[in-house]
Amino acid sequence: MITPSEALSIIQDKIKPLGVESIPLINACRRVLAAPFLSRRSVPMEDSSAMDGYAVRAEDTLNPPAKLKVLGVIPAGSSVEGVHIGKGECCKIMTGAFIPSGSDAVAQKEFTDNGEDLVEIKTSVPSGTHIRLAGENLAEGELLNFAGERLTPFTMSRLVSAGAIYADVYRKPRVAVLSTGTEIAPPAEYDNLKKMLDSNSPAVMAIAEEAGGIPEYLGVIPDDQKKLADALLSLKGFDLAVVSGGISVGDFDFMSRMHEAINLKWHFDKVSQKPGKPFSFGELNGLPIMAFPGNPVSTVFCAFLYMTAAILRLQGANQCVCEPESAVLGEKIAHKKGFVNYDRAKLVNENGILTAYPYKTQSSGIFFSLLACNAFLEIPSEIDVLAKGETVKAYRYK
Repeated sequence: MITPSEALSIIQDKIKPLGVESIPLINACRRVLAAPFLSRRSVPMEDSSAMDGYAVRAEDTLNPPAKLKVLGVIPAGSSVEGVHIGKGECCKIMTGAFIPSGSDAVAQKEFTDNGEDLVEIKTSVPSGTHIRLAGENLAEGELLNFAGERLTPFTMSRLVSAGAIYADVYRKPRVAVLSTGTEIAPPAEYDNLKKMLDSNSPAVMAIAEEAGGIPEYLGVIPDDQKKLADALLSLKGFDLAVVSGGISVGDFDFMSRMHEAINLKWHFDKVSQKPGKPFSFGELNGLPIMAFPGNPVSTVFCAFLYMTAAILRLQGANQCVCEPESAVLGEKIAHKKGFVNYDRAKLVNENGILTAYPYKTQSSGIFFSLLACNAFLEIPSEIDVLAKGETVKAYRYK
């Protein structure tokens, strides 16, 4: 049986990024950028005012108050070609407007009498005051290397400032989502009170969408080996398939036997972890397939840790695996050695210390525990007891 870290390494190795498409940058938030970008412009384009006020010569303000002649008004975006500030002169100027020649400072409006023809500057203004130098925010030709990152509103704004109109991004993966089990009701049968409802698939689809995938629900396959085999063989046009249930060792766990029925190749079929020990990963005709245990906590955990990593990998992301935080245990934890345990816990900030409180039961069938908590705590396989106050890795999921 492999470890969780080995499982993640295999997934990263076997899954390759998809192709690249060019889309309007304005539509690219949360997409993974495929290439760096060379800035086409400087920001600011010219020396500019950082304040509303008056463009002045610093030496004219050395002995305040100074009375200066106002030559005119310079709005943001207007040309200052031909405008020159001489001795005893100034121009009223708006934030973002270009600095005219001869001027080397901006007197803030609040420290003037706001005159129209003549203005009184009430304080001295050293050279360079309230001036944004050309290119200080971004230089023409500067390399913006966000390749492999999911674009945020802030990186998008940076790229737009650099003159980017389109973004080369990795294609979003299409994810087939299925559940198995004769006892499970698909949406069309939700009024059937004798069946369990398929709550796993909506959770898997939501996690897939958050990771950047395009999930498609393909329903519930009954406990029938041929029907399951036919359903898997019919998957076309997808980049990843996720199946919930049927992966254990029961008489009707047919997903675990698909390697015999349709030559599904498993890269691994168990992981030394709780929850989600039966989690399996393989491929069928080049399509990566993840098979999760049917217990809801197991499915959600495997989707959170492994499916997210796969979807990010398909999108060419540099960082595919969730980064843990360090937390201090708020109470003792005890486990049998031999498995990496991922305990549900509530992370709370107590006097600046991130403190983790494990849920009262870690049964993989108690879905409410996921709602009551906000993180999984990683407890190494060689540890059976962790005392209150010890440090643990916490993977926050909400």
